[in-house]
Amino acid sequence: MLCLGLTAILSSNLRAQRADADELKAEILLKLLSRNRALDVARLDTIRLALVYDSTDAAASREAGKFYGILLHLPTLPFKKTPLVVQMTPVQALYRVDWEQLQAVLLIPGRRDITRQILPRCREWKVLSMSTDPTLIARGVSVAVETRGKSQPEIWMNVNALKSEGASYDPEILELVKHLIWQ
Repeated sequence: MLCLGLTAILSSNLRAQRADADELKAEILLKLLSRNRALDVARLDTIRLALVYDSTDAAASREAGKFYGILLHLPTLPFKKTPLVVQMTPVQALYRVDWEQLQAVLLIPGRRDITRQILPRCREWKVLSMSTDPTLIARGVSVAVETRGKSQPEIWMNVNALKSEGASYDPEILELVKHLIWQ
């Protein structure tokens, strides 16, 4: 019952075929953020997410802009009445991020490895690191979602990274994870 909404998203072939793959990724990432037991949504006035990218990479900048628009215009959010605030930040301007107020960081990969600048801060401030690129899981990102064609989305999680960032999930959520690694 606890993961009914996430299960419905993952198992609905009609939804997966109709939805844009990036919208689906964003929706699943937000659903996973909302299911983090360490996050008490009821006590928060807003959910804050930093969308971090390498501004020297044109493709990463475009991808970040696309996800920024998607996140701001999702028709329904899993946080009920708690609004989502998205801060689009180039990795070169991390000094502008108020880490104490963040609940999650969405890393948009580019040519440069931006995980080295971000992940230590995520661990220090207990901020969930997420990505749309599952290859970043091996580098220490906690959660990633990938879509391939018309197949169901794949959820990737790094157990040690989740633990170091203070995240916690019910076993029902972990059963939906396609790739669970310990590194």
